[in-house]
Amino acid sequence: MNINNPTTFSAPDLTYSTSNSSGTSGALRADDTLAIFSTQVPTTIAYSATAATGDNAFGSREDHVHGMFASAAAPVFGRVARSAGNITTTSTTLVDLTGATITFTTGAVPIAYGAMQTGESTGTILSFNIDIDGALEDGTVGVTDTFTANMSMLWSFSGQSVALSAAEHTVKEKWMVNSGTGTIYASSSRKHIFWAHEIR
Repeated sequence: MNINNPTTFSAPDLTYSTSNSSGTSGALRADDTLAIFSTQVPTTIAYSATAATGDNAFGSREDHVHGMFASAAAPVFGRVARSAGNITTTSTTLVDLTGATITFTTGAVPIAYGAMQTGESTGTILSFNIDIDGALEDGTVGVTDTFTANMSMLWSFSGQSVALSAAEHTVKEKWMVNSGTGTIYASSSRKHIFWAHEIR
């Protein structure tokens, strides 16, 4: 390196890059300070963020700290459990099952739903369905069971919706018989439980 006499000094202006190149400024002093760290605050790490090389020609400090978004919201849920007073119907078209209604505000996500229930009927067919905001989940009839009249039966079921809107929604269990009287047990020994929760 050739140094002119007298030597011209200038403030360091080294540029950090991915390759080497010659500069045109004056010489450096032994106690010059180099700006190798920026004062830029690290980014907050986002969910599903795409990795990128970046173009800021400075180094990061060893103890730099990235921010992190708060953890995803816990899924909302609802549950009703009836332990007194059997539920009956004689309806041959789908009607609300008494007490099996949940209203909650969801995000733009699907929900899971289900019922734990036993019962009997003087008829031979029972059908169950789920209503979300007035729309039936399982066709015009739903889950159907054919059995011998007056037998104690297990009629538990579960399912999943499509993604709902981020809003308040009402979820109902509906049922009907083909004839006679259908009964869902609700006692301390055989509860009727209906539930729904977000899938996140």
